[in-house]
Amino acid sequence: MTAKRTGNGSTPSDIGNHAGVKGLTRDRPWLLPSNRKIRHLQGISLRNLSLSLPPTQTLKSKTADDEALPTSLITPTKALALREKKLEHSKSSNDLRTPPASRKSLDSSNGNGTLLTDPEKVRPMKGKIRRRSTLNWTNAPPQVRQKKLEDVALSRLADTWFSLHCEGMNEPVYVSEMLEKAMNFDFRFFDLNTYGPWITRRDQLNIKFWARTGSEQGYSLVLEMEVHFRSLQYIGKSLESFHHPLPLNCVLMHLSDGIYTSFTDLPLDEQVLASPKVPTNAQIAQFTSTFDELMRLSNLDDCIQDALATREKITSQINSILEKQRGNRALVQSAAQAQDSWTSSKRAVSTAQKQIGTAQARRSELQASLQARRSAMLFGTRSQEKSQSHLVAARMTLADDVSLQKETRSGVKAQMRRVCEDLLRIYPVEPIPKKALAFTIRDLPLPNATSPSVDVATTAAALGHVAHVTHLLSLYLSIHLPYPITPCGSTSTIYDPISISLQSEAARTFPLSQKGAVTYRFEYGVFLLNSNIELLMSRQGIKIVDLRHTLPNLKYLLTVLTSGGSELPERKGGRPGLGTFSREGSPAIQPEELQEVAEIQEIQQIQQPQEPQEPRRRPGRRRRRIRRWFRKWKEFSFRHTWANPLIIILLVLALYAIRPNSTNPLHSALFLSYPLLPSDPLIPATIRADPEAPVHYGKGRQDFAFVAFYIVVLSFTREFTMQRILRPMARWFQIRSISKQNRFMEQMYTAFYFGAFGPYGMYVMWRSPVWYFNTVGMYETFPNRTHEALFKAYYLLQASYWAQQALVLCLGLEKPRRDFRELVGHHIVTLALIWLSYRFHFTYMGLAVYITHDISDFFLALITTYFSIFIAVWVYLRHYINLVILYSITTTFASVGPFELNWETQQYKCTLSQYITFSLLACLQAMNIFWLYFIGRVALRVWRTGEKKDERSDDEDDYEDEGMKQNKEKAREKERALMAKHSNGTPVNGMPIGAANGYFGKENQALTANAPGNMNGDVKKRK
Repeated sequence: MTAKRTGNGSTPSDIGNHAGVKGLTRDRPWLLPSNRKIRHLQGISLRNLSLSLPPTQTLKSKTADDEALPTSLITPTKALALREKKLEHSKSSNDLRTPPASRKSLDSSNGNGTLLTDPEKVRPMKGKIRRRSTLNWTNAPPQVRQKKLEDVALSRLADTWFSLHCEGMNEPVYVSEMLEKAMNFDFRFFDLNTYGPWITRRDQLNIKFWARTGSEQGYSLVLEMEVHFRSLQYIGKSLESFHHPLPLNCVLMHLSDGIYTSFTDLPLDEQVLASPKVPTNAQIAQFTSTFDELMRLSNLDDCIQDALATREKITSQINSILEKQRGNRALVQSAAQAQDSWTSSKRAVSTAQKQIGTAQARRSELQASLQARRSAMLFGTRSQEKSQSHLVAARMTLADDVSLQKETRSGVKAQMRRVCEDLLRIYPVEPIPKKALAFTIRDLPLPNATSPSVDVATTAAALGHVAHVTHLLSLYLSIHLPYPITPCGSTSTIYDPISISLQSEAARTFPLSQKGAVTYRFEYGVFLLNSNIELLMSRQGIKIVDLRHTLPNLKYLLTVLTSGGSELPERKGGRPGLGTFSREGSPAIQPEELQEVAEIQEIQQIQQPQEPQEPRRRPGRRRRRIRRWFRKWKEFSFRHTWANPLIIILLVLALYAIRPNSTNPLHSALFLSYPLLPSDPLIPATIRADPEAPVHYGKGRQDFAFVAFYIVVLSFTREFTMQRILRPMARWFQIRSISKQNRFMEQMYTAFYFGAFGPYGMYVMWRSPVWYFNTVGMYETFPNRTHEALFKAYYLLQASYWAQQALVLCLGLEKPRRDFRELVGHHIVTLALIWLSYRFHFTYMGLAVYITHDISDFFLALITTYFSIFIAVWVYLRHYINLVILYSITTTFASVGPFELNWETQQYKCTLSQYITFSLLACLQAMNIFWLYFIGRVALRVWRTGEKKDERSDDEDDYEDEGMKQNKEKAREKERALMAKHSNGTPVNGMPIGAANGYFGKENQALTANAPGNMNGDVKKRK
């Protein structure tokens, strides 16, 4: 089942004939035949795999009928034969000759790839054979026909791989991967440049293809091909435009410039016609040349001889000149070499200097690092010596501290047991005789389930006692209850802060009394109470079996808490009436009591079978790490509120630094947008006529980016200034109250800001037509669609400041005062005036309003120092100037400048804008009058008592600064940690609680609890 073919099977004459045939359209290769080497080979493909030999010319196994004619190859010889007019017999499909041997295999003994025919395996023939017929499939079932079709298809498919061999090498150069079940194979591309020039510079290669069918176990050699790269034929860049049918076992080689193959019988665009018959010499007379033609031929020969002699003469002259100039040429070459050498030396010197500089810098760094390490070692040595001196004293006090700790723990444990015994004496829980799991609290029975025969008032009173006991236990044990209890006798309630579906506070409060309440709300309240009891028991290491048994669970909890054999301590203090007494503690739990509790547990397990619970899945380590980092970042952000704005600012600056020009989208956030040319028609004519006028800017949506970015900048400036500059300054001035520190920081920051922007605004007003509140200048140049850089920057930065102040109010960064609502309204009106004035070109009026607020707010921040000046400035700017502006709106607004509404020319000064502007400024003036009332009250108090106190401020708590209370807080935290540590797992009779509870069940038993009604699943999920 092998075949051997040589890559140079076509003679060079055939190739030349085909290449010269007219009408042959094909791409030209980049590589010349002599330049094709193994290094250019990148991949190999195999088409039309056949495991048997193709039919020979003498023996055919396939008929040449009419269906095969369109796809058959028409060679030039065949085309000439077809044009001859002679009659031939057709080849019938029924007249078949004897086929060749059915199979040829490779003789494995010789190993040279020769083809051998095994006569023993040739099928004997008896007469004529028929074409394979499928008539026997007609009545076959579909499964049989499908099986036969699959067998036919599988007989043609094979698993194939190839190997590349070079002459003089025993091992293959390259072995490909094995492709399964196919006839056309596209093997993976490879790179042979790694094998060295001894392989890659060759132009000859041996290719062996190995294959096996599904019925064979081993691989057999199918095709062995000796390839000469010079004789390969170029197909094209790809096979998409190549429509010639490929022969059996066609090997395609992918070189760097296209696809090549070894066959040459390509189709022709035009058929070659038969050449006409040439008459013989006897029929046509032979002609000779004339005398003139012979003379011209002689002259031509003389010219050629003269040209040859002239060429020889010129050649000898050129050679002599070159011989004379040989020294000069050598000098020129040596000069060029010297120039190259000098350039290389200069480059080497420069490189060496750079390396020396780098080495010197590295040496300086290492010296500085060594010096820093020496200093650190010296400091560490001194610290170690100091620690050694303190270690001796610490060891002496360690034993006393350990003993004190033990005494404190035992004292806390005893006090807790004494408190629980007093609580059990006040609210005795006793069993009801001859009733399983039935108990009373203060002689009031409390059933474990709701029934119609139960007294509603008795149940409510009993639940009130249970709620009170649970509430007191949570306080004594320092355990926070998930569902807070409001004990109030028979009208006690319980609160659910966890449920998401409950919206109002009333819906989250559930009664513990059935009288006058919806049944499901009462049952849900009892369920929440039992959940609190379950939490208290789990914190003490007690397992619960049934959540619905309220009094049995409470009795169990109090019994464990009061167990112990040591003497109870005396009461150190308390409410009058309880008294202080000393007595011995209650004895340890007796076997009879343990037996009784065990019976209760067994009855509960019988009544309420336990359901296995799925083990709790701990959240992933990654999720815990993310939560931990997020919690740390949250705490850091609360302590350093300036950090997040700083990160945003640095991020924006870094992104802008990538492309620092106007094409960057962040350019509009950092700098002013819409610069205009001096000749732009939007600029007023008087400014366009001035050649020294500054650059003007228009308005647009990109100004929002500028305002948003500087809101972040002002937020960072405010928080950083207050925390890093003003708070240390307040502490330096001995201001210990945190509220007073915050007030000091707010006022100082306001003074700093308006101290800078107040003069800035006055300078901008001085450069504008509205200098010193000229109301006529506000309207005569309307609409003000463009502004210079100073004006636009001032206006947008002021907008950023007031927006940032509104953000401070929303986030609650400042403590609200009595005028909080009026302050919020003032910010809303201010932001509306800023946006409307900027959008509809009333910016000159907005400039005047800005300045009235900036200067008055500066003196408001310094009210305690310049109180009289503040009152004068406030009244003048906030009232007199604002009233002048309001009066101009009613008079000058309509009489000066255009007064119409035209959206195309952006003329918005009309009746509608007049009413809107007057309304907003009137609201602003009303708030100013409201604050003037407080200022008058402060002035009256100063005139009477001399006390300068802000009337808006509520009474503030004078608590100390966090830094001054640090030691106290640390001590409290240690005490809380100690209490929390000993609140869980309190020893009982010298054993841990879990060990003492060994009578009542197995360790780590799954808890099961069912709530009344259908709310169990939802509540457990919330817990």
